[in-house]
Amino acid sequence: MPRGVDGTVRAGLLGEFGVHNFGNEASLAAVLEVVRSEPGVVPVVVADRCAVVRAEHGVEAVPLHDPAGRRGGALAVLGKLRDARHAWRTVRALDVVVVPGTGIFEGLAIAPGGVPLTLFWYALAARALRRPLAVLSVGVDAAFHPVTTRLFRWTLDAATVLSVRDEGSARAARRLGVRRQLDVVPDLVLGTPAPAAPPAGTARVAVGVIDYRGIGTAEAAADREAYVGRVLRLVDQVAAAGVDVVVVGGALPDAPTAREVVARASAGGPGRVGLSDARSLEDVSRALAGSRVVVAARYHNLVEAVRLRIPVVSLGYGAKQGRLLEQFGQGDHVHAIDDFDPDAVADQVLGLVRSGPPDTGPALDDAVRVLAAQAEALRGMLRASAPDPVAGPGRERSEAAR
Repeated sequence: MPRGVDGTVRAGLLGEFGVHNFGNEASLAAVLEVVRSEPGVVPVVVADRCAVVRAEHGVEAVPLHDPAGRRGGALAVLGKLRDARHAWRTVRALDVVVVPGTGIFEGLAIAPGGVPLTLFWYALAARALRRPLAVLSVGVDAAFHPVTTRLFRWTLDAATVLSVRDEGSARAARRLGVRRQLDVVPDLVLGTPAPAAPPAGTARVAVGVIDYRGIGTAEAAADREAYVGRVLRLVDQVAAAGVDVVVVGGALPDAPTAREVVARASAGGPGRVGLSDARSLEDVSRALAGSRVVVAARYHNLVEAVRLRIPVVSLGYGAKQGRLLEQFGQGDHVHAIDDFDPDAVADQVLGLVRSGPPDTGPALDDAVRVLAAQAEALRGMLRASAPDPVAGPGRERSEAAR
């Protein structure tokens, strides 16, 4: 439908979706729920895995990059310029552009010509075409390239509405050079309804694993084996104490590691170790529900545990895990993934099994309240963006949609 003909609002939701990252998909689903609740608004996901997004979310999807420009070698520069034109055409066909959460502004090991440049093209197009740009509850971290720093800063400064998901992200944005107002609004997933807890049963601990291959080291195979060995020692000690363990992956690439841990633990353990075949964050949530403690590396496994009000221990690979747990009063439950002591973690986990959950209720209730206010502000932006049905840009929409 050409823009402005029937008063509908086309809201573009931009990000790295359809890549089997459970947290990214849950962040998208949280904003889709808000967008779909507003009459007359049509969500359009802007992501490269369009077929996956359509199948998983039942929503219109258009490519994030120019499909004809994804080439390497000497043609890569031309592809980046084609991406700029593609971003312009895509934004011109929209009324609002939204970046729904995720850690898309976390600059560790990200080349400037990848995500940072893509985000900049879309922000530039939104500013030039006077489309509102809402960047909501994003994670921000240090950028290790000066060009990435500038691109992130320009993009964040171009946003009509900007919020980051924790105080650490706010500090990182300031280090990037962002000087505008920064609202701190927790991770989008925390604002979605939690599933009902199952009836109390035997004590159980959920251990989330990750396809870990080191942090910027060349010894990927050795790093992975050392990590799996530490997880196995942790799992075996918890199971030997008479506590059931379920091993959970936090994204599809983690599944082989989860299966390996269960197979090797079951071979010499007391038979208390099971496997969760989670294929979405909803599956992860069901696997964690009813656990006494959650141990995890993936950020959104930790988010799910907090949302379910379950004590959590982080074996994290970045600052964001520690910041999340500090926010909910569990800052002393943070360990580094590359050198955690499995004996110390097992002792901490078993202590939490005996002592019960911490009182995270007030902090979680406050997070839900702030997220509800942000959702209402987004609805207001969508309502205010309804195009004038007699204005000329409808011809632009029709042309861009072809």
